[in-house]
Amino acid sequence: MRTIVSRLIRYKSSLPQARIVSASGGGRYLTTDSNKIDEPFNVEEAETVHVPPPPTEKLLVLGGNGFVGSHVCKEALDRGLSVSSLSRSGRSSVQESWATRVTWHQGNLLSSDLLKDALDGVTSV
Repeated sequence: MRTIVSRLIRYKSSLPQARIVSASGGGRYLTTDSNKIDEPFNVEEAETVHVPPPPTEKLLVLGGNGFVGSHVCKEALDRGLSVSSLSRSGRSSVQESWATRVTWHQGNLLSSDLLKDALDGVTSV
């Protein structure tokens, strides 16, 4: 019994000194020794890619000078959208600064020519 215990002690004490190496399926060797570097790393600088900015979303608000429509226009402008509005009365009577950033179209929704002009470049209604 004493001989078996002494062999186990010698076996366990020799483990940290051993280098653990195993072979992978492709015949290459993997090691747990982190101090060994086989080859220096080659670092190449990537070229700069110029990506065009995303297209601006353009929103057409029907009745943008009404209570709900004016709030929709203001919120869309605050979120960075380009805003136009089609209403019977045309330009809004709102005297706030955001109203100058809206493209106002006066006309009837049922007039196909006016609607066609108002929809030019629009991505959402």
